[in-house]
Amino acid sequence: MNYSNFKVVVRCFTFNHSKYIVDAMNGFTMQQTDFPYVCCIVDDASTDGEQEIIHKYMEANFAISDETVAYQKETEYAYITYAPHKTNKNCYFAVLYLKENHYRNPQKYRGKKRGYLKEWMNNAPYEAICEGDDYWIDPLKLQKQVDFLDVNKEYVMCFHNAFIYTMREKRICAEIFNSENEEYDLTFEDAMTKWHVPTASMVMRKEARENYPSYIKQIYSGDITLILVLILRGKVRYLNEVMSVYRKIVGSGSASQSIKTSFYFSQMAKLYSCFLEAPELTDETKNVIREHVKHDELLYNYHLIKEKGEYYKFLNPRYWELLYRKMQSKMRI
Repeated sequence: MNYSNFKVVVRCFTFNHSKYIVDAMNGFTMQQTDFPYVCCIVDDASTDGEQEIIHKYMEANFAISDETVAYQKETEYAYITYAPHKTNKNCYFAVLYLKENHYRNPQKYRGKKRGYLKEWMNNAPYEAICEGDDYWIDPLKLQKQVDFLDVNKEYVMCFHNAFIYTMREKRICAEIFNSENEEYDLTFEDAMTKWHVPTASMVMRKEARENYPSYIKQIYSGDITLILVLILRGKVRYLNEVMSVYRKIVGSGSASQSIKTSFYFSQMAKLYSCFLEAPELTDETKNVIREHVKHDELLYNYHLIKEKGEYYKFLNPRYWELLYRKMQSKMRI
């Protein structure tokens, strides 16, 4: 099929976000651009009615008929709907309702979700990300970021400020960055020391994120890996405007938070160790990496010990608490 000459493809992977997905889709359709863009929404076999909500939204807002370029089809892995928006002529949606949850079948589906989007992504020079529980609030967000990247060829990605919406308090409680911050270029060291890049704020050159270096192992395939790789491939700019909302959802009390946190820090230590093989990095930066590996390994041990209640086997409990607080002050958000 011949698609519009999309300039941006928006990736939205979502699961059980029935309470939030309409906000995300409204943020997509409100964008005012002078170029066509396609929003690829991949629902990972939600069980909370999210697929039905997306379906109703498509029927109400998109032109799904034989007179348009729209189509609906079934494949081995998903039901797919592609259609243009009824009033925003530059906005297109491609929705994949997955038949089986891919996250719970990592060996069977590793890396395939993004591969399912190739037919829309192949010709788009830029890529944006917004997960199903976050949302955009500025109708010019995509236009502003694409304009910046069009003019500044040495930059591979730009991101912006965002509000934090806490589900516990059900309100916007803060900005991720101090509103007085000026625009700046994100360094590799900065990206390790603090969570600097809200996922829903990212727009990048698609070519820059392809073909990860061989030394990157399949350890932690999240946004942090992507951001660090992008910094190695070009400049990354922070734009001092609030254009999206990061929704901070309270975690389930049924799972062990210490075990989850311990696993996170063990993965981060392994990930950072991979970048010690990066030829682009200076010895000074690699020394910073080594310090962060030690930092995350310490926090990994702390949470593991805390979960098992075995402080006494190592050091005095009070010592661990004070050490943890000291290290926590240096952690990412």
